[in-house]
Formats: sequence, structure tokens, C-alpha cells
Amino acid sequence: MAVPLRMPDLGTVEGEVTLVRWLKSEGDTVALGEPLFEVETDKGVSEVEAAMAGTLERRIAAEGARVASGETIAYVRRYGEDAAVAEDASGPGGTVPAPAARSAGPAPASTGRAARRIAPVLAALAAKWGVDIDSIPGST
Repeated sequence: MAVPLRMPDLGTVEGEVTLVRWLKSEGDTVALGEPLFEVETDKGVSEVEAAMAGTLERRIAAEGARVASGETIAYVRRYGEDAAVAEDASGPGGTVPAPAARSAGPAPASTGRAARRIAPVLAALAAKWGVDIDSIPGST
């Protein structure tokens, strides 16, 4: 099953970047750390590396589109996973809802991936080393 690939926070003043050009086509294999697309920020044009390895299943953001940090821009199918695209929980337009504020109350009953967000770089490292990230307890 493909997982959403979200625009990383590139530290821009505006909070949005322009996706200038995709360097991979749908169906192409993507290696961890390989240049995946180019963005234009207030500092110029730069390449953004893939935060996970797999196959670029579907591109959501078109070249020339303004994209906010955290917005779903594509779906990547990790090696050995089904070709079905995951249902994006980010809602209409592919934007990620703002994270809820943490309270001092009890931790959620579920500690699965759906109950917490995993940074793409950590998910990629876990996949690279064969670590089941769902088996690692989260922190509060």
C-alpha cells in the first residue's frame, strides 16, 4: 500500500514553496536520499531528496504548484507492499490538519501508526534497517 509523501518543512519565510520540476516519473524506483523533485524557495531553486525508498506510485502536486509544508505531494509504495494507494487522512486538497495540542491527560489507548505521526526520515531509516516501527512504544 502506498503511503503519502509530504512536502518537508524547508524553513521558508512564506511557508510555501513552488514545486518546479519532478525528477522522477510515476512508476519510477526511488532510492533513499536520491533527488526526487526541485523546489523554488525565497532562497532559490534546490533539489529535495527522497525521505523513503520505493516506487513513486502517484504524483499529486503538479509542476508549478504552490505547496505548503506538510501537504501531500505524492504517494510512494515501499518495496514489497501492495500497489493500492492508501486513503489519505489529510482531507480535501491534501493538506495536513494542524497537530492537536498535547495535554497532560492519559495517553491514547492505541499506539499504532494511525495514532501518531512518524517523521519520513525515521520511517525511511526503519524501513532501511528492517525495524517494525509499530513495535516501538511512543513517548508522551
